[in-house]
Amino acid sequence: MKELNTILVIEDDQDMASLVKNFLNSLYPAADTILNDEQTAFKTAKNFNIDLFIVDINLPTYSGYDLGQIMRSITGKDIPTLYISSNPDYHFEKGELGDDSSLFLKKPFGKEKLKEYIEKIISEA
Repeated sequence: MKELNTILVIEDDQDMASLVKNFLNSLYPAADTILNDEQTAFKTAKNFNIDLFIVDINLPTYSGYDLGQIMRSITGKDIPTLYISSNPDYHFEKGELGDDSSLFLKKPFGKEKLKEYIEKIISEA
Protein backbone atom coordinates (compact mmCIF):
# COMPACT_ATOMS: atom_id res chain seq x y z
CA MET A 1 0.00 0.00 0.00
CA LYS A 2 1.14 3.52 -0.79
CA GLU A 3 2.37 5.51 2.19
CA LEU A 4 0.05 8.30 3.29
CA ASN A 5 1.86 11.50 4.22
CA THR A 6 -0.94 14.07 3.91
CA ILE A 7 -4.69 13.50 4.13
CA LEU A 8 -7.06 16.39 3.44
CA VAL A 9 -10.54 16.14 4.99
CA ILE A 10 -13.37 18.47 3.95
CA GLU A 11 -16.35 18.03 6.25
CA ASP A 12 -18.70 20.83 7.34
CA ASP A 13 -20.01 18.96 10.39
CA GLN A 14 -17.33 19.69 13.00
CA ASP A 15 -18.20 16.67 15.15
CA MET A 16 -17.87 14.35 12.16
CA ALA A 17 -14.66 16.11 11.06
CA SER A 18 -13.14 15.57 14.52
CA LEU A 19 -14.22 11.93 14.55
CA VAL A 20 -12.68 11.29 11.12
CA LYS A 21 -9.47 13.07 12.16
CA ASN A 22 -9.26 10.96 15.34
CA PHE A 23 -9.79 7.78 13.31
CA LEU A 24 -7.10 8.82 10.83
CA ASN A 25 -4.61 9.81 13.54
CA SER A 26 -5.11 6.41 15.14
CA LEU A 27 -4.85 4.46 11.86
CA TYR A 28 -2.07 6.50 10.21
CA PRO A 29 -0.12 8.26 13.00
CA ALA A 30 2.71 9.30 10.66
CA ALA A 31 0.34 11.08 8.28
CA ASP A 32 -0.64 14.74 8.60
CA THR A 33 -4.40 15.06 8.67
CA ILE A 34 -5.59 18.50 7.63
CA LEU A 35 -9.18 19.60 8.23
CA ASN A 36 -10.40 22.41 5.98
CA ASP A 37 -13.51 24.13 4.84
CA GLU A 38 -14.18 24.38 1.13
CA GLN A 39 -12.39 27.67 0.51
CA THR A 40 -9.29 26.83 2.56
CA ALA A 41 -9.04 23.47 0.79
CA PHE A 42 -8.00 25.15 -2.46
CA LYS A 43 -5.04 26.86 -0.79
CA THR A 44 -4.09 23.62 0.97
CA ALA A 45 -4.19 21.72 -2.32
CA LYS A 46 -1.78 24.24 -3.85
CA ASN A 47 0.63 24.20 -0.90
CA PHE A 48 0.74 20.53 0.10
CA ASN A 49 1.27 17.24 -1.69
CA ILE A 50 -2.07 15.56 -0.88
CA ASP A 51 -2.10 11.75 -0.88
CA LEU A 52 -5.76 11.24 -0.01
CA PHE A 53 -8.79 13.48 -0.17
CA ILE A 54 -11.84 12.70 2.03
CA VAL A 55 -14.79 14.93 1.22
CA ASP A 56 -18.39 15.17 2.35
CA ILE A 57 -20.77 15.27 -0.59
CA ASN A 58 -23.18 17.75 1.02
CA LEU A 59 -21.23 20.96 1.51
CA PRO A 60 -22.55 24.53 1.79
CA THR A 61 -20.93 25.98 -1.35
CA TYR A 62 -19.95 23.12 -3.65
CA SER A 63 -21.07 19.56 -4.03
CA GLY A 64 -18.38 17.19 -2.88
CA TYR A 65 -18.23 15.78 -6.40
CA ASP A 66 -17.51 19.21 -7.87
CA LEU A 67 -14.97 19.94 -5.17
CA GLY A 68 -13.16 16.70 -5.95
CA GLN A 69 -12.87 17.67 -9.60
CA ILE A 70 -11.68 21.18 -8.74
CA MET A 71 -9.05 19.78 -6.37
CA ARG A 72 -7.76 17.45 -9.06
CA SER A 73 -7.59 20.36 -11.47
CA ILE A 74 -5.68 22.51 -8.95
CA THR A 75 -3.15 19.78 -8.14
CA GLY A 76 -2.85 18.45 -11.67
CA LYS A 77 -3.07 14.89 -10.39
CA ASP A 78 -5.65 12.20 -9.83
CA ILE A 79 -5.87 12.31 -6.03
CA PRO A 80 -7.54 9.23 -4.55
CA THR A 81 -10.83 10.56 -3.22
CA LEU A 82 -13.17 9.05 -0.66
CA TYR A 83 -16.60 10.69 -0.79
CA ILE A 84 -18.71 10.44 2.36
CA SER A 85 -22.38 11.21 3.03
CA SER A 86 -25.26 10.23 5.27
CA ASN A 87 -27.77 10.98 2.51
CA PRO A 88 -29.30 7.62 1.45
CA ASP A 89 -29.83 8.93 -2.09
CA TYR A 90 -26.09 9.16 -2.73
CA HIS A 91 -24.19 6.14 -3.87
CA PHE A 92 -21.88 5.25 -6.70
CA GLU A 93 -19.66 2.40 -7.70
CA LYS A 94 -15.97 2.61 -8.53
CA GLY A 95 -15.45 4.11 -11.98
CA GLU A 96 -18.94 5.57 -12.16
CA LEU A 97 -17.59 9.13 -11.85
CA GLY A 98 -15.29 8.61 -14.81
CA ASP A 99 -12.23 7.63 -12.80
CA ASP A 100 -10.99 4.65 -10.84
CA SER A 101 -9.63 6.59 -7.89
CA SER A 102 -12.92 7.48 -6.18
CA LEU A 103 -15.02 5.53 -3.70
CA PHE A 104 -18.14 6.31 -1.70
CA LEU A 105 -18.56 5.50 2.01
CA LYS A 106 -21.92 5.95 3.69
CA LYS A 107 -22.07 7.60 7.11
CA PRO A 108 -22.10 6.56 9.85
CA PHE A 109 -19.00 4.40 9.68
CA GLY A 110 -16.47 3.09 12.16
CA LYS A 111 -12.70 3.19 12.17
CA GLU A 112 -12.31 -0.28 10.64
CA LYS A 113 -14.69 0.48 7.76
CA LEU A 114 -12.83 3.74 7.07
CA LYS A 115 -9.54 1.82 7.06
CA GLU A 116 -10.97 -0.79 4.68
CA TYR A 117 -12.06 1.85 2.17
CA ILE A 118 -8.82 3.84 2.44
CA GLU A 119 -6.73 0.73 1.88
CA LYS A 120 -8.87 -0.22 -1.09
CA ILE A 121 -8.65 3.16 -2.78
CA ILE A 122 -4.92 3.62 -2.06
CA SER A 123 -3.97 0.14 -3.22
CA GLU A 124 -5.67 0.77 -6.55
CA ALA A 125 -4.25 4.27 -7.05
